[in-house]
Amino acid sequence: MNRTPASPASSTESPDGSRDAPCRDLGAARWTTSSHSGSGDQCVEVAALPGARHAVRDSKDPRGPALLLAPAEWRAMLDRVASL
Repeated sequence: MNRTPASPASSTESPDGSRDAPCRDLGAARWTTSSHSGSGDQCVEVAALPGARHAVRDSKDPRGPALLLAPAEWRAMLDRVASL
């Protein structure tokens, strides 16, 4: 999992050797918020990225950092959230 600002144009290599989506791609990402989040201000937004990766950010700070998740990390996070 990588924490990265949403604006710089850079990319990083994951432990598995694959490349994360360049951060500049997040500017064009389609961010969505869960319908379960209601009108509260404690929401996260998710964007699907190329290579089955996902980005997650705080909806209160859309210009702030985003977490870039590899496919296995995304699946593990979903499994963990579903088990709560």
